[in-house]
Amino acid sequence: MEPNNMAPEGNTPLGQPNSNTAPEGASPSSLSNNMTPSQPVKNRADTGDIILGPPKSQKPLIWCLGILALIGLVAAAVFAYLYFSAPQNTSITPTTSESELSEEIEIKDTYILRDLDEKMAILHDTKETGALMKKGGPEYLEAIPLYQNRLSEIAKIASIAKSIIPDYYIGSEEMQSIAKEQEYNAENAEAYLNSYHEGYKADTIARKYQDVFGEELVKGATNDQSYCPEFYYNSTYDFYYNASLGCGGTGPDVGLFYKNKCTSDGEHAYVYVSVGTFSAEDNNIYCGIIDYSDSATSSSERPAICGSATDDVEAKIDKTNYQDFSQYRFVFNKADDGTYYFSKVEKL
Repeated sequence: MEPNNMAPEGNTPLGQPNSNTAPEGASPSSLSNNMTPSQPVKNRADTGDIILGPPKSQKPLIWCLGILALIGLVAAAVFAYLYFSAPQNTSITPTTSESELSEEIEIKDTYILRDLDEKMAILHDTKETGALMKKGGPEYLEAIPLYQNRLSEIAKIASIAKSIIPDYYIGSEEMQSIAKEQEYNAENAEAYLNSYHEGYKADTIARKYQDVFGEELVKGATNDQSYCPEFYYNSTYDFYYNASLGCGGTGPDVGLFYKNKCTSDGEHAYVYVSVGTFSAEDNNIYCGIIDYSDSATSSSERPAICGSATDDVEAKIDKTNYQDFSQYRFVFNKADDGTYYFSKVEKL
């Protein structure tokens, strides 16, 4: 049998040169078109055969450069943060308060103005509102602690009670409880029991107290304080009442008050008030507050004189002269719900 020299289909017959091998003396460019042009031709050193191989990849170099650039950016960011966040050597000495640094703008919202107006009337213990808040007699004595920032708890209760209508009828059992609490003698107890009295539900006082001062009322806190009128809390029936059988008096001085503007800085509302005193002793209008304890002192120790008047009706502060008088600023703190609560009075 003759040997089969035929190669399998697709293979080079045995003994014949490979068609992909360059003939002796031929250049690599004459290779078959089956070769991939992008693959360079290399000569194997030991045999001289031609081999194909991929080009060397440049990706590792690119990754290294990218990582180095990223590290540089991070370092630059850290340096910038440390540099600009470091405390500066230069110091600034504050010359104004925080409230003075905040810009105040005039309040034009009628709802806010009405709310502030009502609260100012409660604090001043008067039904008069608007620009003119005129007071006199014993009520002036009650206003002085307000402007001196020593408004007592019972004074707050009294101002609240005077601003609302009594809503609790004090019956005979309640009056007997009050007479016992106040330790009235037989004569005063009989006079008290034989008269008509109204009080204030504790919850009514507490709601109004919260509305003005933004604080929860501590019931009974006023029972140990001396004040006229004497408002007390009855724990048995949960109401407030005026225990005084009579108090008050008159004095020569009349308080003059003028509200000249309302502003806000976003966190607070401010009500600016000019304050003076008319003295019936000498018919002078003084440019500031005269405390009752100072009424007997000489005029040289009183505030400067801003004018004179024949009586307290003629004496007044208005838009023509308010800048001549002592200036005060009522501060109201703004709550999260937008409500303003009284905080303090500042003398300017």
